[in-house]
Amino acid sequence: KDIKLGNDIEGYENKSLTELNITANNKLLQDLNVRNLPSLVGSLPITNIPSIKTLDARGTNYVSAVFANSGLVETAYLPASIQILTLNNLYFLKTLTLEDYSNVQQLLLADCPNFTGDLDLVNKCTSLRKVRVTDVDWTVTTTSLLNRLANCSGIGEDGTTEVQNSVLTGRVFVNGYIRQSEIDRYKEVWGAAVYQKDAVEETDSKLIITYANLMPQHNLIFKSVDVNTNAETVLYTELVDQGTKLSSSTHDPIKTGKINTPATQYSDDGQFAYI
Repeated sequence: KDIKLGNDIEGYENKSLTELNITANNKLLQDLNVRNLPSLVGSLPITNIPSIKTLDARGTNYVSAVFANSGLVETAYLPASIQILTLNNLYFLKTLTLEDYSNVQQLLLADCPNFTGDLDLVNKCTSLRKVRVTDVDWTVTTTSLLNRLANCSGIGEDGTTEVQNSVLTGRVFVNGYIRQSEIDRYKEVWGAAVYQKDAVEETDSKLIITYANLMPQHNLIFKSVDVNTNAETVLYTELVDQGTKLSSSTHDPIKTGKINTPATQYSDDGQFAYI
């Protein structure tokens, strides 16, 4: 039932073990400890072992942790090297920690009803590129996490196929300000139903986002003017929040590299240059 190859004694490290294989038909293994075995790399050999309840892989260099679908895992400690993390239909999962979350690029977290650390986990995974997270019940103070997830690609229902947009289902309450441009983005990416907190309506949407306040935004428009005809050409438009203090270092589209310096033609009165 137990395999203990690692140790948590301070300073312990065993580089001799370079590969670990566990037969897929092992139905008795419940506790796997490979802590501080840094030569173990690749994928954790747990995908076909649903009987595992406790896993400690800290101090290894595994890059992928794909837990058995509908497995019995309750507690898992993972190394800083993890890039791919799949948690699907893990009813008993309660504790999951990584030594470092910044390397996780792909996350599937679905149907783990007793795992309450989903928001904390997603927040800490700051390098996500591919995401599927379902049945959330989150309260956030800003839209930064939603914006980050909206920029990711997704994972299909089969758990492997990449889809164009990230997948997020459930309920999210933004206990702060949300922008209309963000609301439009969430509807486009997730088909979200978005309401002010006291105005929720019946909906078939798989993601419901409510918010406390709507942030007014205004168009900041940069134009060039033809000195001969006075005709205006819009060079760049940016949405800014009401109350934003404008500065050339952050909002000048030329200094920030968003557009090239406009070339103004000669007129009868002289030559003009952008200042």
